[in-house]
Amino acid sequence: MDYNKLYLEGFLYSIERILGIEFEYEFDRKKYEKIYNHLDLKPNFQSLFSNEWTYKLTELKNYGHLKPIKGQFQIDKNYIQEYKNQINIYLKESNLNKKLKQIYYFTYYKFFSIFDYMKIFGAISNSFSSLSDKAILLEGDINGIQKFIYNITNVEGFVKRLRGRSFFLSILPEIISKSILDSINYPVFNTIYVGGGKFQLLFNTNFLDKVIEKLNEINKIILEDFSGLIGLTFAYVEITLDDFKNYKQKSKELFQKLEREKFRKFYKILNNISLKIRSNDICPSCRIETKYYNDKFCDWCKKFEELGEKLLKGSFLVFSDNRGIGLKNVGYIDILENLENEPIDEDFYTLNILSEALLEHGFKFINFVQEIKPFNELVEGEGYKKLAYLKIDVNKLGFKFSQIDSFFEVSRLSRFIDLFFSMYLKFIFEKYRDYIYVVYSGGDDLFLVGRWDKVIELAIEINKEFKEWTLNDLSISASINLFDYNYPFKFAAEITSKNLDKVKEEGKEVFILNKFISFDELEDVYNDVKKKAEEYKGKISRSLIHRIYMILKRKYLFFPMFYYQIYRNISDDSVREDFKSKIIINKENMEIKKSSEIFLELLLMKTREVKR
Repeated sequence: MDYNKLYLEGFLYSIERILGIEFEYEFDRKKYEKIYNHLDLKPNFQSLFSNEWTYKLTELKNYGHLKPIKGQFQIDKNYIQEYKNQINIYLKESNLNKKLKQIYYFTYYKFFSIFDYMKIFGAISNSFSSLSDKAILLEGDINGIQKFIYNITNVEGFVKRLRGRSFFLSILPEIISKSILDSINYPVFNTIYVGGGKFQLLFNTNFLDKVIEKLNEINKIILEDFSGLIGLTFAYVEITLDDFKNYKQKSKELFQKLEREKFRKFYKILNNISLKIRSNDICPSCRIETKYYNDKFCDWCKKFEELGEKLLKGSFLVFSDNRGIGLKNVGYIDILENLENEPIDEDFYTLNILSEALLEHGFKFINFVQEIKPFNELVEGEGYKKLAYLKIDVNKLGFKFSQIDSFFEVSRLSRFIDLFFSMYLKFIFEKYRDYIYVVYSGGDDLFLVGRWDKVIELAIEINKEFKEWTLNDLSISASINLFDYNYPFKFAAEITSKNLDKVKEEGKEVFILNKFISFDELEDVYNDVKKKAEEYKGKISRSLIHRIYMILKRKYLFFPMFYYQIYRNISDDSVREDFKSKIIINKENMEIKKSSEIFLELLLMKTREVKR
């Protein structure tokens, strides 16, 4: 049975039903009509976050139009006809795999807002042979990815290795899911979701034993190659066609199974492993792997550095059986500058390039490939020479998923959140490219490093953009932590992660300077700091600002000491009153502004002059 052909036919049939068109391609449409009608699909262009908002019928590359707009959607018949004409051209391609890839990515490019209905119906079409059949929905989770990325020291070539590690770990779930589907002759498009270290696959129940065997083989290879620092856990549920319409129960069942598996990720393979110990000489970069005495770094750190270098110049990603960097018997990836003299049967994708001329290759979005200054140069600028580490995560996303009945809408929401972090933010980051380094951004979170003042500005802007993207239906939390540029990256990253956990546990929005604050408060404070740093110059000394900052901790003694200091040291009445308003809310009630400490500390940082 040709599962690629079944996927293509189901994919085409769903497009015909959704758009009300018919392609010049003969196949048994009645076969798919039964499944489509049973699922009672009613796709629309409405926003995932509000029924009053819709998405424009536009190409994915029109980034300014990706956000929802208020009002009803209007069908553009010319747009639909142009799409249909191009698909009919693709259908004349004789190579089935190439034809499927062209149609899949062109449809995604043209109809990004409803693409999941088409994509999943294609996967259903080759996983269910009848209305009463059952399939397997399997979820895999690579544990320890973030800790593995952080586990690197600031030695020579550190940034290149960090870039390579980040990219490889972000693409590893895709390498694994592709390897599994290849083993049962399914198209890669049966990957329902991949991102954030996770992947979901849909396939017929007949292949379950073979898939489990392959997963255990992959997990053994990961354990042996990475010494247990990362591991693969997986769980699965049997699913019927009716479960796609009422997905809550299956979602809960799959989540609970996967959570249990995380506590025993290697238990099925521990009886038959051999860890690769080359010598007792520890790699100075990762401080985990062993290396040969004459080598500078371990094999993996050398590969990550090479990959990090290639990413700066590369425009194409290739999935392969043996070239580039990867896992033996699982899969490899390589980065290429162009496709000249490359084998035509390889699986190529463009990286961050959306051009109709190149859509036949497919496309991938990555948000953390950039030329980066050394950290000691990154901190250069006015004020304090500090690096800020920023980590952001979406709040209560699991709860949002649990409120959605339709599996199609769950997939759509996952993709839209990933699009924000992996694609849309790239155009926000461009404005800050000289001041930040994005370690990773995708799935539902991001992690970056940069000059402290620019990172604060960026965090505020990301929050605003996310609110517009989700129509205030979802929110984010942020952890901003300041360190010297030569502070060990590993420890700074771990501290930033722990503080983000504190923010989420407390139900707050931002952690900065050991305090919790809302994004609105942070924006007000930081705008005040930028403005007052200039206004107070020559009128309020930094030593006075520092004294006020210190006496804030004196509680009941604060007010007499505060008034003594400002009347003694600030001669301009208007400046004195303005400064007072930044610290005190109400003189009569002796109430201090919650944000006053952050204001004073940021003001000290902004106005500091460092002698070279």
